[in-house]
Amino acid sequence: EYLAHILEQDYLIENQLGGISIGLALTSVYYVEGEPGAAPKEVVIDRQELLIEGKKIGDEVVKRLRAIDGLESVPITIALYEQAPIGSVLPGNFISVANISSGEKTISSWTDLDEQYYLFPSTKATNGQAELATIFDAFQQDITSAFPNFNGAVGQGFYIDDNLVSLDISISMEFYSETELISFTQFVTSKMIDYFPAHIPIEIEINSSDGPESVIVRDPERKEPLVHIIQ
Repeated sequence: EYLAHILEQDYLIENQLGGISIGLALTSVYYVEGEPGAAPKEVVIDRQELLIEGKKIGDEVVKRLRAIDGLESVPITIALYEQAPIGSVLPGNFISVANISSGEKTISSWTDLDEQYYLFPSTKATNGQAELATIFDAFQQDITSAFPNFNGAVGQGFYIDDNLVSLDISISMEFYSETELISFTQFVTSKMIDYFPAHIPIEIEINSSDGPESVIVRDPERKEPLVHIIQ
């Protein structure tokens, strides 16, 4: 009920095994069968419980790896990843990591991580990240005022230690001509510059019923955003 799956990545240095990374995907929600004909019951696993059980699994994984011939002294990294519930529009989060140095047989310490995704607009974002939620609403309102056929935007903000480190935005819009697409893309680009912090990487994808139409990417290290109209 805790472990969903394991992902291993091996790293080579001059064709020799130089390190192993193990990702343990943990289940934040699992389902148990109810009465005949009834829907399965959803059981939410508390974050602290998941950390405790995930670390136990990590200890066992390291123990088994060290018992394999040739892996006695290879550096190992173990990461715990909390999967999002089924149907969630947001991805899960890494919640803890441990580094086992060459020759170490057990995990001496874990570093717990504070990573979080927020969906904009949402009640969770309004309550947890009110400043950006307000900015995002104003960004949408400006676009709506200029383009009445604008269908809305959805943002995904990634936070580490409660600091925004990246923002991805998906916009839906129907276009009647390439000129309108170009005009809309230019307008969204200008509003992105006006509203969102300059030090945050941002990617905006503009879509219609036909698929992706344009992409706007802002790299804080570049003076101007990269804008691409998809032909």
